[in-house]
Amino acid sequence: MNHINHIRNMYHTKYLISGKTNILPQKNIYQKLILRNLGILSANTKKNILTKRYKFTVAKTVDNKEIVKEHKYEFGLHNFSNVNLYTSRTHTCNQLRTEDCGKSVILCGWVEYIRLNRFIILRDGYGSTQLIIPENASAELYDLVDKIPLESVLMCYGSVKLRPINEINKNQATGMIEVIVDKLQLLNAVDTKLPFQLRKFNKANESLRLKYRYVDLRYPEMQYNLRLRSKLLMKMRQFLIDHREFVEVETPTLFKKTHGGAQEFIVPTHEKGKCYSLVQSPQQLKQMLMVGSIDRYFQVAKCYRDEGAKSDRQPEFTQLDIEMSFTDQNGVMLLIEELLSFIWPSELGKINTPFLRMSYEEAMLTYGSDKPDIGCSTKISNWTKYMSNASNEVFALVLKNSENKLTKKQENYLKTLISTNYPDVKFSLLNIKSIKTFKENLLKIFNGIDAVAVLDDDNISEHDLVAIACGSKYKA
Repeated sequence: MNHINHIRNMYHTKYLISGKTNILPQKNIYQKLILRNLGILSANTKKNILTKRYKFTVAKTVDNKEIVKEHKYEFGLHNFSNVNLYTSRTHTCNQLRTEDCGKSVILCGWVEYIRLNRFIILRDGYGSTQLIIPENASAELYDLVDKIPLESVLMCYGSVKLRPINEINKNQATGMIEVIVDKLQLLNAVDTKLPFQLRKFNKANESLRLKYRYVDLRYPEMQYNLRLRSKLLMKMRQFLIDHREFVEVETPTLFKKTHGGAQEFIVPTHEKGKCYSLVQSPQQLKQMLMVGSIDRYFQVAKCYRDEGAKSDRQPEFTQLDIEMSFTDQNGVMLLIEELLSFIWPSELGKINTPFLRMSYEEAMLTYGSDKPDIGCSTKISNWTKYMSNASNEVFALVLKNSENKLTKKQENYLKTLISTNYPDVKFSLLNIKSIKTFKENLLKIFNGIDAVAVLDDDNISEHDLVAIACGSKYKA
């Protein structure tokens, strides 16, 4: 890249260069010092990248030292992070810290709050910063602030200053500093009332937020979610391609109609009587890739399913789709463990591997579900071993300290539900008022059961509620 060029009429117009450690010639050492004092040039000049321009003048003091007399924002050098490349700002609203005090900065964002016509909270997708209108500001500046609607888009030119100790906001990343405003530029004013205000408290209902999603996306948690999603997708690709040599292949979303599974979205064509179908998943396509020797495939795939409106169903969703040849169940499980460990956000702490593994049979017999909540301490017990002459399986669920928690109406509803759907299953509910009564009732239901062993092994005590089912293995 070229070196910084010329000085004209006591104005130094500097253009930022990257790739050279010695950006300015040695004879212009004083120019480097001036730029660094302005916060325009970093001591580590390798980080400076062609972006912004500043304009400033140089004057001499009585002791013949070079000082900056004035500077403008139009030209020059600045030490920018990558997030500020190709933009009009010098920092985001979440970047400024105490070490930036004295720097001239440019911020862009949305007006979150205005107080006393002097204090402005400016927010962007990264955070927020407090702006201060100085007491000696022009009447035009005060008049502009007075007329700015909330959520309007501003560009602020100013300098960073340390906040007074009693005004430090420990709950804000930039709470140690504030920006003294030199100039405000209203980029886009809100000309109509917003459908809802962006407040942490008293949020709008979900349907209204979804209707005006572009406004809802300004919430910090929505910004966090989308940015985290983007980073996770990037790390997935990094792990699968760079570390495991998978091939990312984009398979068609327009495909022929397939039988089975969910109902599909039909896409008409210009040919009469012919149509496409939006894919439910890339299942058939990725299997053809395996046939074609693409033995390690993945893609971040869009899937479409014309299902009913359920809380856990959407007509369009994204999934990480993976397929491998010459592998087995353990190989797939190991890949998923390693992938999740690699992409897991550091702020959530490290995840423990290997993951707990459970067979389908164990899940059904212990939790009664193929999607068990392993955090639940209440598990199904198999009482068949306590039966002396069992022709069917017997299972029980002991709910501690739950005696009389169910009303008679609820008990009858539960019994009716089970008898209707599983007529071959014998179902009983026992509220344990006393251990003696429980033993007697248990022997009435199951002749030959070892009631003492049941009490000891399942730690059953008074005031518990016990649900018992007798029938074929999986139905019970």
